[in-house]
Amino acid sequence: MRHLTALLVALPLAVSPALAEDDTDTLMKNAAITGALLSWGAVTLWGDRPADAALSIGPKRHVGVSVGQDAQSGLAGIMAGWDFGHNLINRHNWRLRGQWEVDLSGWWADHRRRRNQSGVMLGLTPVLQYEYRSAYRPYVEFGIGARYLSDTHLADYDKSTQFQFGDLMGFGVSLRDLQVGFRFLHISNAGIETPNPGTNYYSIKLDYAF
Repeated sequence: MRHLTALLVALPLAVSPALAEDDTDTLMKNAAITGALLSWGAVTLWGDRPADAALSIGPKRHVGVSVGQDAQSGLAGIMAGWDFGHNLINRHNWRLRGQWEVDLSGWWADHRRRRNQSGVMLGLTPVLQYEYRSAYRPYVEFGIGARYLSDTHLADYDKSTQFQFGDLMGFGVSLRDLQVGFRFLHISNAGIETPNPGTNYYSIKLDYAF
């Protein structure tokens, strides 16, 4: 079990040093990666059986939608997911929980002069959320996952590889089973091949748990 925990922590550690070329928002990208690494580190040190939690299915399922914008394209997506088997860290006023998200997104160029006009991407991400226990439950979230693009060209960006990594961070509020929040998503290939331009989407998301 310790080896599974080490694997879950090592994956984001392995992909995090990616330095995207011509990145438009290095600060947000670094905050997303650092937040995810620190969160997995905290889970490893103080969490309750993190590998068991991540590899089992919890009581809640999720569906969601999101819409956002990059410097060259818009993005809209649908999401389905499920909770980790149990909370990773439980405290009196807050908790650290996790959920797996599978999302399918479509993007479109902001004008017709772009090299590629549209495409889709498929993503799989373990998302960690710090949630404050109150009537309106504010949260902060981080995640590092995998993405597959329908084409190596996203608007004018030459992404080199269809396989990409997605680093995300966000914040919002939960009311009963509905979550409304802001999410930043950075997409690049972790230096697998060059060129490796970063794509940064700023999105609004809705997540319903049932």
